[in-house]
Amino acid sequence: MKSRNRRRPQSGLTILLGAIILIFVVVAAAVGIKYVTGSLSSTDGKKAAKEKKENKDEVKVEGIEISIPKETVRAGEETQLTVTVTPENATNKELTWSVSGAGGTVTKDGVFTPNEEAGKSTVEVKAEASDGSGASASVSVRVLEAIDPEQPMVAITYDDGPNPDTTPTVLDALEKNYAVATFFMQGVNIQGNEDILKRSYAMGNEMANHSWNHPQLTKISTDQIKKQLSDTDALIQEACGVENPILRPPYGAFNDTVKSVVGKPIIIWSLDTLDWKTRNTQSTIQSCMTAKDGDIILMHDIHESTVAGAEEIITGLQEKGFQLVTVSELYQYRNGEYGNGSVHYSMTAEEMKKNEAATASETSEEETTTASEEDETAAQ
Repeated sequence: MKSRNRRRPQSGLTILLGAIILIFVVVAAAVGIKYVTGSLSSTDGKKAAKEKKENKDEVKVEGIEISIPKETVRAGEETQLTVTVTPENATNKELTWSVSGAGGTVTKDGVFTPNEEAGKSTVEVKAEASDGSGASASVSVRVLEAIDPEQPMVAITYDDGPNPDTTPTVLDALEKNYAVATFFMQGVNIQGNEDILKRSYAMGNEMANHSWNHPQLTKISTDQIKKQLSDTDALIQEACGVENPILRPPYGAFNDTVKSVVGKPIIIWSLDTLDWKTRNTQSTIQSCMTAKDGDIILMHDIHESTVAGAEEIITGLQEKGFQLVTVSELYQYRNGEYGNGSVHYSMTAEEMKKNEAATASETSEEETTTASEEDETAAQ
């Protein structure tokens, strides 16, 4: 009896606790259901329902594509990237940019500027979607060294190509050493070798006109001159998508008629290696090593003896402290006059400084004259 009397209170307590727990579970479940169905009238419930609807309507980014006009750019110079985000109706098209290695910056509009420290390296420019979709894309960019116009520079030029047996050797040497050159090409040699032009242009080299088939322009008619140049320009445009900016007349021959009809600067040279005459690799190398600041160096990429020395010439000039630039860069960085029909042989830092001094003097005189005129007007 005593034993049974002791168990009764315990049994009643157990039933009471079970009932409390059951009531709690039922209430919790009811509240949870209301939260899930959004039936609660609280602020948090409305916010949750709104967010659920917005998430349902959001269109995620599925793909990103990036392209660049040229695979090679100068450190410190801006380049516009072309960026396509798909689908067109993606809710959030904002991108997060990053640049590997020595880096650079990319604006929200896709303008890429490599840091000066990135010169002579290849960087990866990457874009990632900001909407959490994980979509991304990247493009590799070769970065050439930044140019200091006050430091020595020369422009290496090659005539008469492209030649499928020799020109690629020159391109290999330029690419390996992050250098550039200007190629004055004959239109007749471009046909069938368009891939060489595309590769060369993508490397940062300059594609230029050397007539269609190398006649002496001073001995043909005006219409013939125009056709020699326009037909070659058309092939360069078709292969590279750019207009040819300059001309080197065959044999360096020009007169007033040629100057009046070419419609672009005429580029001669200040250092003739005579590679066309000697056909000797060491002689060509030694000639290049005599280069001075601002020189435009003449060679021919159709001669095996010349291209055999290409890398030694490139590295030798770099070791001597020369910046290797295209002809147009030489005049661009030195602020040299570069009009249609103008004739050019070289462009030195000394010439640049003289031009700057002359311009500053002219500006000063104009300001003094203007001030005097204003004083006279005031006195009247």
